[in-house]
Amino acid sequence: MQYLQQLDQCGSDFKLRPLDQNDQYKSIIGGLGSFIIYSSCLSYFIFGMYQWYDNQILPTVVNIQQYEPIVQTTINDNLISLKFKEQFNSTLNSPFSYYENILTILLFTNRDGKFSVQTAFSNDTTAINLSNIYLSSNQVNKSQSYYSISICKCIASYVGSCANQSVVDDFFKQRQASLDIKIYLKQYNYREKKYEIVEEQFGYPITKFNTFYTQIKLSMTKSSVQDNFLFGGSEDSTYISKYELISQTPDISYMINSFNQTVYQSFLITVNNLVQDQQVLYPSLGDVLASIGSIIDVLLLLKFIFIFINEKVCFELVLQRVISFYYPEFATQILINRGFGGFIQSVYYNGIQLDTELFKQQYAELRSTAINKLTFTNTLYEISRIQFLLGLLIKKDQFLSCHNMGIKFKLKAAQEEEMESGVDLSIDPDQFGILNLLENSHQISQMTRVFQLQS
Repeated sequence: MQYLQQLDQCGSDFKLRPLDQNDQYKSIIGGLGSFIIYSSCLSYFIFGMYQWYDNQILPTVVNIQQYEPIVQTTINDNLISLKFKEQFNSTLNSPFSYYENILTILLFTNRDGKFSVQTAFSNDTTAINLSNIYLSSNQVNKSQSYYSISICKCIASYVGSCANQSVVDDFFKQRQASLDIKIYLKQYNYREKKYEIVEEQFGYPITKFNTFYTQIKLSMTKSSVQDNFLFGGSEDSTYISKYELISQTPDISYMINSFNQTVYQSFLITVNNLVQDQQVLYPSLGDVLASIGSIIDVLLLLKFIFIFINEKVCFELVLQRVISFYYPEFATQILINRGFGGFIQSVYYNGIQLDTELFKQQYAELRSTAINKLTFTNTLYEISRIQFLLGLLIKKDQFLSCHNMGIKFKLKAAQEEEMESGVDLSIDPDQFGILNLLENSHQISQMTRVFQLQS
């Protein structure tokens, strides 16, 4: 049991009370300051927790762009949409229609060196959508998987029938015959905590004399989102986040000589080897509490200002109380008015103002003596002097007999019972409180009257 007692880390210190029954000196200004400080801390804590609950605290986002020699991705969603721009007051059919076709859309696929070509028709004859594709770029073995979309002059082998020449001429006479291209990208919404589709749109005119050749280089993002209450893993995702256009406008004869086809527009879709690594870290409960705690620590630093004020006021009150033990008028008849910082401004004795400067000099001497009396060594020294004086007045046997002296305890309303003990219990019970500071107020008033009569 004694060993366990030595292990106790929750020991309690005994504190002497400075002035009254409270362990600490407390003041009105300290109470007001404490109320303001702790109210501010509580308000900021509630505000911080509400921001965290309402997703108003933005996450920490780290974006690192790096080169990867091998990049591959499969896109299941709709990636690219090509649509012929509708003309006002146009009586022409869609140029992509299966019958009376004007423009044939061919989709070329290269998957690691294996080529294939097919038409890219859909139920909507005005729009072509590209989805469920696989893209890769391997710089190690110099292989690549890409797609190419070509808008060609009608090829009879891929359509039901071609439009006659007059219909084709009327089509190219339109002032704004163009093709609108939409690329669907992804981005992460930090506030809503979900991925969103972003639509990018641009257009190219369709002319009989030039070919618009465009390479669309798609950039991939590898995202890792950590959003946990305390602990947990991360949610990983890979998606296309941006693109780069590289355009050329060669003469249409160049495309005829190169591909044996009249190509009006051609789009090469590849993936970039520059990959963006994105780390999204939402603050957890521990992070929020740590952030709030740091601000609260700063607010609590203001507490030391009020602690300093209370310590200074408490020390001055104790000094004045000690001085009043020897000069009782300081407790009842002398009024000291202090200003900001505790400096003495005026002094009154029984309502009569005294010379402030002269009083300051004398009070400084009394204050210095009182400070010395409050030291622990001085207290032991004064007790030792009292012991020596008592030793001169009292014999040693009587001095030692004080160890066996005490006050007999008895209930005031009960009948006194004699109890046998080895202790002298004949001491007057009033001795227990005769020198108590609680009696100080009565003694000071009586001593003050004595001093007045003597003077």
